[in-house]
Amino acid sequence: MEPARKFSNIQTVVIAGGGVAGLLSALLLAREGKRVLVRERRPDFMGPSPFSGRSVNFTLSFRGRDVLRRAGILGSVLRHATPVRGRALHLRTGDVTFQPYGVNDHEVLHSIRRVDLHRALLIAACRTPLVEMQFEHALEGVDLGPGVAHFRKANGDIETLGFDLFLGADGAFSRTQEVFCAQFGVERTREISDWKYIEFEIPARDSAGHGLDPTCLHLWPRDDSLICAIPNNDGTFVANLIMRGELFAQLKGELRSRMFMGARFNDLLDLMGGRTPDFGSLKVSDIVTTAVAKWSFSGKAALLGDACHAISPFLGQGMNAALEDAFLLVDCLRADGRSLSDSLKFFESSRKSDTDALARLSRLHLEDLRSNLGSPWKIAGARAELIMSRRFPRHIQPKYSLVAHSNLPYSVALRESGKTRRLAARITLACLQSCIFLSRSVVARPHRTATYIKRGPV
Repeated sequence: MEPARKFSNIQTVVIAGGGVAGLLSALLLAREGKRVLVRERRPDFMGPSPFSGRSVNFTLSFRGRDVLRRAGILGSVLRHATPVRGRALHLRTGDVTFQPYGVNDHEVLHSIRRVDLHRALLIAACRTPLVEMQFEHALEGVDLGPGVAHFRKANGDIETLGFDLFLGADGAFSRTQEVFCAQFGVERTREISDWKYIEFEIPARDSAGHGLDPTCLHLWPRDDSLICAIPNNDGTFVANLIMRGELFAQLKGELRSRMFMGARFNDLLDLMGGRTPDFGSLKVSDIVTTAVAKWSFSGKAALLGDACHAISPFLGQGMNAALEDAFLLVDCLRADGRSLSDSLKFFESSRKSDTDALARLSRLHLEDLRSNLGSPWKIAGARAELIMSRRFPRHIQPKYSLVAHSNLPYSVALRESGKTRRLAARITLACLQSCIFLSRSVVARPHRTATYIKRGPV
């Protein structure tokens, strides 16, 4: 029988994908003394990178910040981030309603550009001599028997790398996922929503000081569309227009885009100084949910991040979950007395139920965002939940607080949010019943009539 391969015996790790999960994994593994070779198919993002209109800004929640704090790089990341304390709902009436993200003042999110987070992680990883990063290297194939991976360079040459451990962290449309699912006959599901999104930039406040509150995420909910604007640390906003795919085909040309904005989002059009991008020229992005039945392969390889559990970006947890993946995987590998194969299997079995729960939470959140978010009933319900959670903090925690302001496993957050919803419903029903009972008591109670006696002179 082959002796158990301990984590300490791993010498070389090859990582396909230089995103959040890949870079944090590289940093943590290099600190353990492992040689880490990271290969990324995209060009180097360390150079100048203007707004590209291709990726939703990240929002760091408590769990993501906790992982970065443990990795010792939270401070360098937050220098590029903007605190966001709640949502500002811009209603058709012109009214703006504020909904805090948490029950307490310290429960905030931090908005950060994708490229800024990537750069901070890359700088931290490359300060470790054991990390070697190469861009424009696309994965061609992996042979787990001898432990070799093949990458195609930008010039067409093939690079072959040997490894003790291979990690696939190459995103929602993962090439590693395709290779392993084909090799091992693994079932996977990929759901593409009929709702899609484009991105554009909202400028900072003008010289007169008019603009959006930079401490809020701004939402314009409409019947057939939604705009979500996330602040940057320079005062600008990355805005996402979300609606059914067929509606984007009707926005060819700046004039049609302006008419569309004027009919649905006229107040935002005013804030933009009347300037409207040509929505028809912008890239339309899919909202993809991916699930893979198996994450670890032959005791030598594993998937993590979006490569095995891509979700809708609008709950703001995809990046936070990817950071958790990297931290938990290295933690599993660090365990004494466990073989490499068992460590990878343990990571998969202990993490998959949480990411399945996250996919459900994300799907429910997207439904909330695009269906009557600005209705009086929704707003009143959110306020009632906030009041009850402040009054009964040990028993009622809003679903969003459980997900974004704790590091509870996602499966626990989903289960507890169901309990909270049922308890809140019972309390609300009891309050309504009390109000009805009191109103009926007042109506049924006989009125006492006062008798006035006209007194004559004494």
